[in-house]
Amino acid sequence: MARTVANGLITQALIDTQKDASRTPYIDISINDNAAAGVVNYWSRLEYLEYTEEPYRDRAIIGLNNRDNALDAIDMDGQSFAIKLGYDTTAHGGSTTDTVTYPTLWVKSHQIISDQGQRIYQIYAEGMWMRLREQRVITGVTGLQGELYSSIFNKTRTVYDLIELIIEGAMGWTLTDNPPDDGIIDTFRPVFEINRLPFENAAALLYRLIWMTKEYLRPRAGLTFQCVYPQDADAVDLTYYSNKANWFTEYVEKTILLIPNKILVLANQNPDTGDWDSLVVGEAFDYPDNFTVAGVYTGNYAEIIQPFVVASITNETDADNRASAILVRLKAETLAARMVAPHDCQLELYDKISVVDTRT
Repeated sequence: MARTVANGLITQALIDTQKDASRTPYIDISINDNAAAGVVNYWSRLEYLEYTEEPYRDRAIIGLNNRDNALDAIDMDGQSFAIKLGYDTTAHGGSTTDTVTYPTLWVKSHQIISDQGQRIYQIYAEGMWMRLREQRVITGVTGLQGELYSSIFNKTRTVYDLIELIIEGAMGWTLTDNPPDDGIIDTFRPVFEINRLPFENAAALLYRLIWMTKEYLRPRAGLTFQCVYPQDADAVDLTYYSNKANWFTEYVEKTILLIPNKILVLANQNPDTGDWDSLVVGEAFDYPDNFTVAGVYTGNYAEIIQPFVVASITNETDADNRASAILVRLKAETLAARMVAPHDCQLELYDKISVVDTRT
C-alpha cells in the first residue's frame, strides 16, 4: 500500500512534482544538537545522505558540511529524528518544503572527517528494528504488566495481541489497529513463551510471532508499526516505465529456485510425555503446476522438504496455516530484483512494483 493522498501520507502536489523531468529536491534533517540551539534543520549543510530501509534493519549515513568548524563541539549521539524527503512543489500548488516523513532514527555515532578541501561531520544512525534488537524483554521489568508476569501464554492471546504487547508494552510505541486479514494473525492463539532464557530482545520475539503469519511489520513515522499483508498477490502498488513517468533507469530481475520447496509442520506432541501419540502434519508446497494428486513431484529440479516442529499446535488446520505462512515468508524474503529510479516518495517497504520496459 504505497503512500497516497487518501491515507494522508503524501500530497497530490508532491506526486505530480515527482513526474517532472526537472524538479528541485528538499530534505529535512532536523536533529537536537544537545546544546543551546535545540532542534536544528541541517538541510543547508547536507553533503550526502545514504538511507537504507530493509526488512528488519534500517540505517542512515549523513554527511554535513563542517568547513567552518561550527559542528566540532556538537554531540548529537543518542538523539532521535526522522528524515523528511520531498521536493519544491510550488509549480503544482504546493510548498517549497513539501515532504513525507520516514520512520524514526537514532544517532548512534558521529565522526569529524577532515580531507583535502573539505571537513565533514558524519552521522551514523539506526532505526526502529535496530532499537528493538537492543531492548531485552523481561516480564515485570521492562514495562510489561498484568499477565505478562507469567512467562508463558497458553493460547490466551492472538498473535496480533502478543505483537501489540511487545510493541506497546515493552517499547512504548504504537501498533496500528485492524490488521489485514490473513486468516491467522487475529484468530490463532499460540502457546508463546516470553521469558525464554537467555532473555530475548524485542526484535527476536516479534520475528517469532510474525513467522506464525503471512504478514509483515512495517515501521512508520512517529514510532508506529503497521501490519502489512498483500491480500491480492497480483495487486501492484506502483508502476515504473522506461519511457515516461514514473521513470526507472535500470532494472535487473532474476529467477531463483526456492529451496526448500515443501514445508512440513510436525505438530500435536503430548506435553506431558513428550511422545507423538497422534502426530498431526501440516504441509505447503511451491510447485502446484508440477504436483500430482498422488503427491509425486515432477518439476525440473527435485522435491526439497524442510520440516518444522511446532509441538503446541493440535489440529491440521493450524498446522497447514503455519506451513503456508513459513513458505510465503521464504518466498517473499528471497532477493530477486533490483531497480534504480529517481526517488519516489510514494514507495514504501513491502510495496509491490511493476516495471514496463519499452527499450529495444
